[in-house]
Amino acid sequence: MVTGTFHYDGNLPGTLSEFDAETLSRMSTRHGEVSPDGEEHFPVIARKVLDMAATEPTLTSEDLRAVAARTLVMVGDDDTVSLEHTIALYRGIPDSELAIVPGTSHLLVAEKPDAVYSLTAEFLTTQPTPTLMPVRRATST
Repeated sequence: MVTGTFHYDGNLPGTLSEFDAETLSRMSTRHGEVSPDGEEHFPVIARKVLDMAATEPTLTSEDLRAVAARTLVMVGDDDTVSLEHTIALYRGIPDSELAIVPGTSHLLVAEKPDAVYSLTAEFLTTQPTPTLMPVRRATST
């Protein structure tokens, strides 16, 4: 999960109400490169995403405990998602792994793609490394 929330209140206040013109333009251009709807359709998508982020998702701690899949939680250190919420997400999903990418925002995939892709590839292609001093994992079972 990259820069995700399990409850909409995990977004920092005011961070997902509007995109500034520069961000909207950059994202519209990138969207237009891969979408058959073209660049001009991106503001419609952006508005829907921002509206949704104000009311969704609404998962609970119980929902997180039910996740059985190996999970990587990844965020930027200056993300729109609060670090406290990210830690609650990480702690809530059994045996999840946490990566905070330094020097990045909510757009960490565009800002430091090599770091994000490297962490993701390692997570997807290797087995979990047994930790030598498993504090969280030793007490979570």
